[in-house]
Amino acid sequence: MFNSPIRAYVASSWRNAYQPDLIKRIVEKFPVLQPYDFRHPDGPESRGFSWSELDPEWRNWHPADFREMLEHPIAQHGYYRDYNGMNCDLGILVLPSGRSAHLEAGVLIGSGRPCAIHIPEPIEPDLMYLLAETTNLCSHSSITVNDEELDFWLTSTIAAIQTRRRDAIDWSEKKKKPNPVRAIYTYDGGYVNPDDVAGVVATGFKIYLILKSGREVLFISISDEERRGNVYRNISGIIGSKESGIHEAQALLMSAGRG
Repeated sequence: MFNSPIRAYVASSWRNAYQPDLIKRIVEKFPVLQPYDFRHPDGPESRGFSWSELDPEWRNWHPADFREMLEHPIAQHGYYRDYNGMNCDLGILVLPSGRSAHLEAGVLIGSGRPCAIHIPEPIEPDLMYLLAETTNLCSHSSITVNDEELDFWLTSTIAAIQTRRRDAIDWSEKKKKPNPVRAIYTYDGGYVNPDDVAGVVATGFKIYLILKSGREVLFISISDEERRGNVYRNISGIIGSKESGIHEAQALLMSAGRG
C-alpha cells in the first residue's frame, strides 16, 4: 500500500522541446515514478489531444466556436484523459509552456501536492511562481533551473512522500466497528470515503489523508499549532473509530476556518 508507485504529472506544451527528454530521463532514473506523458498518454504509440483533430482551421475560431467545440466528444475524451492523469502525487511544470499547463500546475498546488517549476531557459519572471513553495516537501527550492536541481528535488520529494506513507497511521485493526461516516470533505472541496482511508499524517501546517491506493489527499492546512493538533486528533478518531457521523467531520473543517 505505502510502497505503491508515485505518480507524476508533467505539465508542459506541445512546443516545448525539453519535455520528451525529461520524460525519458524520469523513467530511466526514477523507476518508482510513473510520469504522465500528455504527448503519449496511452503508451508510446498513442498520441495526445490536438485541436486539429476537430478542425484544421481551429486557429481561426470565434470564441463562441471554441466554447462549442469544448463539448465535442474528442475534446471531452482528451480533457478527461489528462484530468485523470492529474490524479497524481507530485507535479512538474516544464517551461516554456502555455495556459493549460499553468492551470494544471495551479490545480496541483491548490490541492496541496508538491509541484516543481522547471525553467531550463530564460523566461519572463513571474511573481506567483512562489506558490510552488507553499507545498514544497524538499529543502531545495521548487523552482529548478537545470537537470541536476530537478533531480535533487525529485529525489528529496520522493523520499518525503515515501516517509509520509510509512508513517501514516494504519487503521486496519479498527475496521470491526460499523462505519456511519458517509464522506469526509477535503481541502479542495472534494470528498473521500472513510473506508478508502488507510491513515492520517500531519506535516508542517498540513494534515493529509493517506488512501489505500497510496495517494495523499490534503485534508486541511492550518497554521495555528494547537488547533491543528486538535483537528488531527479528531479526524484520526473519526477515521479510526468509525463511530462519528458526517456532521462531525464537517464541523472540524468549519472550526478550523474552512467554513
